[in-house]
Amino acid sequence: INIKKDLSFPSFEPDGPDGLASCVKMVEEVQGVGEYLEDIKKNTFEKYDAFTVAEVFNMKDDELAEFIGDDGHFSTMFDFSAHTLAQGESGWHNSRKPSFTEWRDTVFASQERMQKVGFPNIIENHDEPRGVSRFLPDYAQNEAGKKMLATTSVLLYGIPFIYQGQEIGMTSCRRSDISEYDDISTKDQYREALAAGCSEEQALECCYENSRDNARTPMQWSDGKGAGFTEGTTQRSMWRNRRTVMTLYCLTIRRSTLSENLLSTGKHSHTGGLFRPIKIRRGSSHSTGCQRMENRISL
Repeated sequence: INIKKDLSFPSFEPDGPDGLASCVKMVEEVQGVGEYLEDIKKNTFEKYDAFTVAEVFNMKDDELAEFIGDDGHFSTMFDFSAHTLAQGESGWHNSRKPSFTEWRDTVFASQERMQKVGFPNIIENHDEPRGVSRFLPDYAQNEAGKKMLATTSVLLYGIPFIYQGQEIGMTSCRRSDISEYDDISTKDQYREALAAGCSEEQALECCYENSRDNARTPMQWSDGKGAGFTEGTTQRSMWRNRRTVMTLYCLTIRRSTLSENLLSTGKHSHTGGLFRPIKIRRGSSHSTGCQRMENRISL
């Protein structure tokens, strides 16, 4: 698929300290994107009745019907409204952690806009820090808080997408030196933070709060070397709290995030932008559910 862009590569007014212009300017001014996406839909996706999910960060309400839904270019798109709350005006060094109230209000406002279409709901993905660390206040970053976050996501109107590690409540990963990061944008933001007057400790804290490498640590299966992910050397360093969230450990705890999520079922009812209470049905015992999951893992 060819990228739709102006091949004359027009110059834009610089808006960064490096004398360059943000690529967002080109995206906002390019013409003919709708026609191009519709051509892709007609000649690729529709042939196979494919369900398509787009990533869009600057969508306007009056453009939704054109982009998503039965007559849109895509079936639906991810909702990043909550993720943009943490963005700083000029980089990670002036980003901020959104309050839980802001997160709640933003998610519910998005739900009201999307009732007729339905967004795939995500807490995090491969390009985001862990939602437990980003959206929960410090006092709620525990089993109860993780369950609440997971339950909210699953019961929202739309399609819940689960990213690896969420099912056991994995958190963002603190590192002691910038050399421990692989992501090139993280290294760049670290340098920008230092240039803006941050100390090395403050710059590392910015990376902890915002880096995509937080979501790219190996899945934690055990408390052994490599966390059961591999017997070799992992490409990215292991997160040091793996003993508290590893999968098999969660399966042995009566009310762990994973075993609770496995045993919770119910029907979500949504009317007029309001959420009705649901009833939670449980299996005969948590140990039975854990045993079933252990059997699956052993296969």
